[in-house]
Amino acid sequence: MAQMAWHVALGRGNPAWDAVDRSNPLWQDALHPDAAQARGLVAEIGRRVADEVAFVVPDAQGEIVLPDSRWKRCAAGVVSQHLYIQAFLDYPDAANETVREIGLFAGGRPADGLPPGQRWFAPGQLAGVGHLMRLVRYAVPVQRSPSNRPLFHFVETF
Repeated sequence: MAQMAWHVALGRGNPAWDAVDRSNPLWQDALHPDAAQARGLVAEIGRRVADEVAFVVPDAQGEIVLPDSRWKRCAAGVVSQHLYIQAFLDYPDAANETVREIGLFAGGRPADGLPPGQRWFAPGQLAGVGHLMRLVRYAVPVQRSPSNRPLFHFVETF
């Protein structure tokens, strides 16, 4: 899995999600009715190649901090069942777009003839989208600003 191409994709999602009544305790069900069957994003804006893919292990003092856990990178050559995937967006990636969903994809590939080293791909620049490994839908849409470089990171367990 560590040898596969990993991408973090951003999507516009469905603007109708913005009208969901968040005072209803079941509001999340309105955003996720199709999540289990999803093969892609509702309206993908583009995707960024992962900047880092590394094996990790749980560690209470680890340098990788996620909302519910901490992780430590494995030493070179050590394999674990946990894979850390990190991607920083560049300033112009999805600039000024409304983002309602994020997808983590494994195994996608760019179309032929693109410039070497290209790291951001529009949907039409892909020869294969890969497999959707994780889907995150925001409770409140995020307006993507060209003045920052957000970090997305995940730990996938296999």
